[in-house]
Amino acid sequence: MNPEFESTAPEGTSGKSALTWALANGVAEDVMIEVGRRLRRRRQRRMALAAGTLAALLVAGILWQTRPFQPSTVAHSVNAVVSMPAKRVLPDGSIVELKDGAQITFDYSGLLRRVTLQKGEAHFAVAKNRERPFVVDASGVEVRAVGTAFSVQFDRKSVEVLVTEGRVAVTRARAQPAVDDPQTVAPTFVDAGYRCVVALEQEVAGVPEVAGYTQAEKNERLSWRVPRLEFSATPLVQALPMFNDYAPVKLVIADPSLEGLELSGVLRADNTDSLLRLLEREFAIKAEPRGDEIVLSKGP
Repeated sequence: MNPEFESTAPEGTSGKSALTWALANGVAEDVMIEVGRRLRRRRQRRMALAAGTLAALLVAGILWQTRPFQPSTVAHSVNAVVSMPAKRVLPDGSIVELKDGAQITFDYSGLLRRVTLQKGEAHFAVAKNRERPFVVDASGVEVRAVGTAFSVQFDRKSVEVLVTEGRVAVTRARAQPAVDDPQTVAPTFVDAGYRCVVALEQEVAGVPEVAGYTQAEKNERLSWRVPRLEFSATPLVQALPMFNDYAPVKLVIADPSLEGLELSGVLRADNTDSLLRLLEREFAIKAEPRGDEIVLSKGP
């Protein structure tokens, strides 16, 4: 068998049947992503949002529309969606996260646990099994690990491996193997905190380029793994708990008059600082740290 996974959720799952199926098969998270997508499409049709407006919301990762709370409104519907990368659990328990458009296949029938990254980028959290190494193949570049975590991304020009945990061995098959040396070149070992770039345009495989990366570079490179929160006229009192699910400190509203402030836009779930700057700049809301909480109140 050669199962294939793409970064899309299964169709035809909704309501009780989806939840039952999800609980039985351990993919509840995928079902919730699909339900969120369908709710978003339904909401967009109902509210007749222009495509240009949605595109504008995505500029620089955060662009907000705000409007004051209207007490005459009968009720607020919770228009909020959490968007997460597709996640797959392989037969050995290894976890693969797929960036939009990424596609993999896998083959566990031999001595190796072999995964082929056919396109795009994926992050692998490998279950430890020293008897069966875990190998990812991307356009002839092999990344071998036993138990570690790393990201692999490739395009027409290169394959990049970024190691976030443990160590991997990176090899590339010779494009034009010598008669007396038909094997692959010697592996390049890459430890956590380093990344390796293998050029694909060279006729003969060269030594991969290995370099360290900063925490900021890692966060930027793997930002696609962080959930996105999408709001559409969502009251602040309902939006903050969604940030609190991911933030190291909790956001608390001290002034009840702020609860009805409506937010619309898209923001990374871990980008609390940007949210606080927005609230301060646009609404003069003061954020005061108190222990493990940040208390929001009206500014002077």
